[in-house]
Amino acid sequence: MIAQFSVVGRPRTKGSLKVITPRGRKPMLVEDHALSKPWRKMISRAIVAQMPMVRMPAWEPLAAPVRINATFSFERLGP
Repeated sequence: MIAQFSVVGRPRTKGSLKVITPRGRKPMLVEDHALSKPWRKMISRAIVAQMPMVRMPAWEPLAAPVRINATFSFERLGP
């Protein structure tokens, strides 16, 4: 199966993880970069829209090799 999808937006890095410990709870890892989660969500929505087999809740891991070709286009910044 071949699927293509595009995500328009400015790519965001995952950034660092930091540990927080809410009172009386287990420590949790949270992302330090606030914009990375929305970026990843945009990508996952584009994948799900093009590949119905990965829609929740009935998806299963693929048992075969997967090849991914990625093309990134960036806006040139500066003069």
